[in-house]
Amino acid sequence: MQRFKPPMYMICGALDGRSVYDANGKVKWVEYPTLTRRLQIYREGLELIIVFRDYDDLFALAVYRRYVTQRCGIKMDEIFFTLALEAGLTPERWEDLARRMPDRSLIRGQCFFRQT
Repeated sequence: MQRFKPPMYMICGALDGRSVYDANGKVKWVEYPTLTRRLQIYREGLELIIVFRDYDDLFALAVYRRYVTQRCGIKMDEIFFTLALEAGLTPERWEDLARRMPDRSLIRGQCFFRQT
Protein backbone atom coordinates (compact mmCIF):
# COMPACT_ATOMS: atom_id res chain seq x y z
CA MET A 1 0.00 0.00 0.00
CA GLN A 2 1.37 3.38 -1.01
CA ARG A 3 1.65 6.06 1.67
CA PHE A 4 0.18 9.52 1.17
CA LYS A 5 2.84 12.11 0.45
CA PRO A 6 1.62 15.64 1.20
CA PRO A 7 2.70 18.35 -1.24
CA MET A 8 5.42 20.71 -0.05
CA TYR A 9 3.08 23.69 0.06
CA MET A 10 0.94 21.93 2.67
CA ILE A 11 3.98 21.59 4.92
CA CYS A 12 5.66 24.94 4.27
CA GLY A 13 2.68 27.10 3.33
CA ALA A 14 2.58 28.66 6.79
CA LEU A 15 5.88 30.41 6.02
CA ASP A 16 3.97 32.74 3.66
CA GLY A 17 2.17 34.26 6.64
CA ARG A 18 -1.47 34.68 7.58
CA SER A 19 -3.50 37.78 6.74
CA VAL A 20 -5.40 39.55 9.50
CA TYR A 21 -8.54 41.33 8.29
CA ASP A 22 -10.44 44.30 9.71
CA ALA A 23 -14.23 44.62 9.98
CA ASN A 24 -14.51 45.74 6.33
CA GLY A 25 -12.68 42.69 5.04
CA LYS A 26 -9.47 44.53 4.18
CA VAL A 27 -6.09 43.19 5.15
CA LYS A 28 -4.78 45.01 8.21
CA TRP A 29 -1.45 43.18 8.44
CA VAL A 30 0.21 39.84 7.83
CA GLU A 31 1.31 37.66 10.73
CA TYR A 32 4.41 35.56 10.19
CA PRO A 33 5.53 32.63 12.36
CA THR A 34 8.32 33.12 14.88
CA LEU A 35 11.87 32.17 13.91
CA THR A 36 11.67 28.99 15.98
CA ARG A 37 8.47 27.95 14.23
CA ARG A 38 9.90 28.82 10.79
CA LEU A 39 12.92 26.61 11.46
CA GLN A 40 10.60 23.82 12.61
CA ILE A 41 8.51 24.10 9.42
CA TYR A 42 11.66 24.02 7.28
CA ARG A 43 12.86 20.92 9.12
CA GLU A 44 9.51 19.23 8.44
CA GLY A 45 10.01 19.96 4.74
CA LEU A 46 13.46 18.39 4.88
CA GLU A 47 12.05 15.35 6.64
CA LEU A 48 9.45 14.98 3.90
CA ILE A 49 12.23 14.80 1.29
CA ILE A 50 14.25 12.36 3.41
CA VAL A 51 11.33 9.99 3.99
CA PHE A 52 9.97 9.92 0.44
CA ARG A 53 13.24 10.56 -1.48
CA ASP A 54 11.39 12.87 -3.87
CA TYR A 55 14.21 15.15 -4.96
CA ASP A 56 11.95 17.38 -7.07
CA ASP A 57 10.71 18.81 -3.78
CA LEU A 58 14.19 20.26 -3.21
CA PHE A 59 13.34 23.08 -5.60
CA ALA A 60 10.10 23.92 -3.80
CA LEU A 61 11.88 23.82 -0.44
CA ALA A 62 14.63 26.10 -1.78
CA VAL A 63 12.02 28.78 -2.43
CA TYR A 64 10.66 28.43 1.10
CA ARG A 65 14.22 28.72 2.46
CA ARG A 66 14.01 32.45 1.72
CA TYR A 67 11.14 32.78 4.18
CA VAL A 68 12.99 31.04 7.01
CA THR A 69 15.80 33.53 7.59
CA GLN A 70 18.44 35.42 5.65
CA ARG A 71 21.06 34.27 8.17
CA CYS A 72 23.78 32.12 6.73
CA GLY A 73 24.97 28.75 7.91
CA ILE A 74 21.98 27.27 9.67
CA LYS A 75 22.53 23.59 10.44
CA MET A 76 19.70 22.47 8.19
CA ASP A 77 21.46 23.93 5.14
CA GLU A 78 24.02 21.14 5.45
CA ILE A 79 21.25 18.54 5.35
CA PHE A 80 19.70 20.29 2.36
CA PHE A 81 23.04 20.35 0.50
CA THR A 82 23.65 16.66 1.27
CA LEU A 83 20.22 15.80 -0.17
CA ALA A 84 21.02 17.84 -3.27
CA LEU A 85 24.28 15.90 -3.68
CA GLU A 86 22.39 12.61 -3.39
CA ALA A 87 19.98 13.76 -6.08
CA GLY A 88 22.79 13.85 -8.66
CA LEU A 89 21.80 17.19 -10.19
CA THR A 90 23.09 18.41 -13.53
CA PRO A 91 24.96 21.76 -13.64
CA GLU A 92 21.84 23.48 -14.98
CA ARG A 93 19.75 22.13 -12.10
CA TRP A 94 22.40 23.30 -9.57
CA GLU A 95 22.15 26.79 -11.02
CA ASP A 96 18.36 26.66 -10.86
CA LEU A 97 18.55 25.53 -7.24
CA ALA A 98 21.02 28.29 -6.37
CA ARG A 99 18.80 31.01 -7.83
CA ARG A 100 15.97 29.96 -5.51
CA MET A 101 18.08 30.26 -2.35
CA PRO A 102 18.42 33.49 -0.31
CA ASP A 103 20.70 36.16 -1.74
CA ARG A 104 24.23 36.34 -0.30
CA SER A 105 23.81 33.08 1.61
CA LEU A 106 26.48 30.43 1.97
CA ILE A 107 24.22 27.70 0.60
CA ARG A 108 23.58 29.76 -2.53
CA GLY A 109 27.31 30.16 -3.07
CA GLN A 110 27.86 26.42 -2.62
CA CYS A 111 25.16 25.63 -5.19
CA PHE A 112 26.69 28.04 -7.70
CA PHE A 113 30.12 26.48 -7.05
CA ARG A 114 28.74 23.01 -7.80
CA GLN A 115 27.24 24.36 -11.01
CA THR A 116 30.66 25.14 -12.51
